[in-house]
Amino acid sequence: MNEALKILHDLNEIHDLGNFIYTVRECEGKGWDGPNVIAWSEAVENMHKLLENGSHRHASLASHNGTVVNRLQHTRCYLAGAMEKDIDNGIEWRQRIQKDVDDLGIIWLDPTNKPCDIAYETKDTQGELLQARGVREYDKVHGKMKLIRCVDLRMTDISDFIIVNIHPDVPTAGTHEEIANANRQKKPIIVRVAGGKEKTPLWLLGMLPHQLIFSTWEEVHQYLHHIAHDPIIDRLNRWYFFNLEQ
Repeated sequence: MNEALKILHDLNEIHDLGNFIYTVRECEGKGWDGPNVIAWSEAVENMHKLLENGSHRHASLASHNGTVVNRLQHTRCYLAGAMEKDIDNGIEWRQRIQKDVDDLGIIWLDPTNKPCDIAYETKDTQGELLQARGVREYDKVHGKMKLIRCVDLRMTDISDFIIVNIHPDVPTAGTHEEIANANRQKKPIIVRVAGGKEKTPLWLLGMLPHQLIFSTWEEVHQYLHHIAHDPIIDRLNRWYFFNLEQ
């Protein structure tokens, strides 16, 4: 398999392979030896056709002097998900993913630990808001939540991509607006659905490429490392990287 990846890397150096890379990935699942070796031959034949036709679609190669670099180093990621109705205000999963993929050097934008000095959201501040809502002090709630909303949406604006934690049975409001805001800007929106991808809300399947939706955090981790390090990735018309040193 390492030799196959090297071939793909070299081919992509010559020409953008586009979605044909996924023909090879599908063939990998069929096996590389015995009768199934024809799968590899078919994939290579498709690549030759692609080179002849001159297609330029999706594949991306981030390299310097032939060495794949960490595409996600210093990128900014916003962590979206329920807070008001989440059992711990959405703190635990956000802290965990930051720790689990710490090696990627991502800059995190976490609404439970905002990198600014206003619009804090803690259990205490949320308790105050719920109490005010309960006694119908709506002007007070509106004033505080308006600022929180502005700051959180601003963090989605400046992010390079977002990660969303969806619990289909947990009500949320702000998360949907954050997804819509990021989607209008065609950012990569990586979604983890509690209970499995098959429980993804139908509306999300109409908004997002399903390749960005996962059932487990382990799958999210693997995908992030794939985007960061693999020689060839599918941009899905969303992943774009800029060399600001040129």
